Amino acid sequence: MDIKGTSTIIGSMLLWLTASSLGCGSLAEVSSSHVNETTASTDATPPAGDRRSPTAAPPAPTPPPKLPFSIDTEIHLRDKVPRGFTVLTQRRVARIAWQSATNRFEITHHYSPSKIYFAKGKTLVRVGEYLFLHDQKTVYKLDAGLNPIAQKSFETASRPLRLEAMAAHGNGLLVSADGDLISLDVDLTELDREPLFINDKQKKSAHDILVHQGTAYLLDNFMKPFFVFKVDVRDPGSLQLITRLEDQGVNTHFADQWLDPATDRWFIHITFASIHGRGDYIAIVEQNEIAKAKNRLPQSVEIRAVSDTDPRWGLVHDKTANRYHLGVFSPDEVGFFTRARQVDFNAKRMRSTGGHLYLFDLPHKDRASHQLRIFTSDTPPQPVMTLTLHEERDTSIFDVLPG
Repeated sequence: MDIKGTSTIIGSMLLWLTASSLGCGSLAEVSSSHVNETTASTDATPPAGDRRSPTAAPPAPTPPPKLPFSIDTEIHLRDKVPRGFTVLTQRRVARIAWQSATNRFEITHHYSPSKIYFAKGKTLVRVGEYLFLHDQKTVYKLDAGLNPIAQKSFETASRPLRLEAMAAHGNGLLVSADGDLISLDVDLTELDREPLFINDKQKKSAHDILVHQGTAYLLDNFMKPFFVFKVDVRDPGSLQLITRLEDQGVNTHFADQWLDPATDRWFIHITFASIHGRGDYIAIVEQNEIAKAKNRLPQSVEIRAVSDTDPRWGLVHDKTANRYHLGVFSPDEVGFFTRARQVDFNAKRMRSTGGHLYLFDLPHKDRASHQLRIFTSDTPPQPVMTLTLHEERDTSIFDVLPG
């Protein structure tokens, strides 16, 4: 046998031994196994240094940011439309502004914390470029983009309390909490506090703060008895109590307050309820007395909302005819508000600035969303626009800050 034949026999024996060790029944199975391994290796990821690369899947599109609510608008006077405003609901604050590119109002910024429930009432306060708002125990400071940059809590583990009211004062804030009027600078550093004592031991917090020419006018809305206070706040680092007055009432609320710019008289809107129905007073604080006996409104008249800047506008309900009208405050008028325009809606709050009135519509049994109605503040007021907010969980408008 020649060398070539010998090599062929040796090769066949080696293949037979390999097949036996792998558990294959024949040479064909060995050849097939070898081919399959080779084929699989061609589909694997190329080794390092190989210029070929696997085909990459296209990146998933970035979803648009989720907005806190959607907006519908109905514009009546386009040339009077405000450029923007800030709206507060129970869990969110959003800036809404007119966008020339899209020719519509859009949400430009919003702050939607997960575990904060903001307070109702006059909650939004602007000091310079910063926006301040509060819940029941904490003040939050936001920048122009509504990003939180600081906060101050007035509650401790040993001293639970409730933050009741807040107002701007100069380059800082006045806050009512724990029976004190507290002065803060723009960085939320406490400067001073004045206790609002009603006797030797007890204190009462204010539920509304009005600041005018270095004096803070405070309303207490916890019934029986009620108190009003005047505090000298010209020096934020040294607050001084000036006046404390007491008033009695059953089912009574101190709803709002304002000053007559012509005389500086202090007016307080007081509501009451009895078995005979509901009523309103426009009390005048003078000579250390809350005079209301001669200032009761007619039984058929109900004040629903009063604006927060001068001139003071009121939304008045004629209960006999079940009609509403906007009127400007007139201390010599029988109903205290001179009728200026009839409207077809109710409201719970009114803000005013920059030539506009902002009225928050009350919920309606057939409408889940809430509305913001904007009028001019001239006489008679003209409807400018109606803005409707739609939210998934909370639709109630708590406050609006124009501008």
